Amino acid sequence: MLFRSAAGKESLPVEQRMRALLVLASDASPVSGRALLSCLAVPVPELQKSAVRALASPVHQAGVSQVFEAERWARYSPSARHAILVTFSQQPSLAAVLLDAVEKGVVPAGALFGAQREQLRKHRDETVRDRALKLLGTPASGSRHDAYETARQCLSLTPRPADGRAVFSRLCAGCHRFEQRSEEHTSELQSLAYLVCRLLLEKK
Repeated sequence: MLFRSAAGKESLPVEQRMRALLVLASDASPVSGRALLSCLAVPVPELQKSAVRALASPVHQAGVSQVFEAERWARYSPSARHAILVTFSQQPSLAAVLLDAVEKGVVPAGALFGAQREQLRKHRDETVRDRALKLLGTPASGSRHDAYETARQCLSLTPRPADGRAVFSRLCAGCHRFEQRSEEHTSELQSLAYLVCRLLLEKK
């Protein structure tokens, strides 16, 4: 009980909380599993990564699907989501759990980086490979500029702001903010960085 409370106690030094997480990682009880899940919401990247690694261990894999419960996923910070996606795409035994979340729509397919997608498409398990190809599609071909030219065609369509807001809320709001929408820990799209990225894409 002491270690479970120590892991989530903000007043303790990070090093002490990390040691508590190591103890919880070896304890297969559901109570320890819940304590580890709660640490995913702690705004300390080091603790988030340690909690993800602990939950991904064989000791806790029986209940690891709880990581992808829709309400939990919506509350995770970008750093927590990144740690989860990296860990689950790299561990063969957890790939199916990640694809389940993608199939249910909890995790958008676009949230996975190229390397993570490739790991799933080339998984040693044929069933996982087939599911990854079905859910994530085949790798895109062509240059970045070609992709930009293809995407730019949408500018000729009739805009529907309400539809755009719905798509943003579903796919983008976890990591970005626009017109004060989404969470405080997300980055604002209306920024100089966004304009610089646009200039880079437009440059051949």
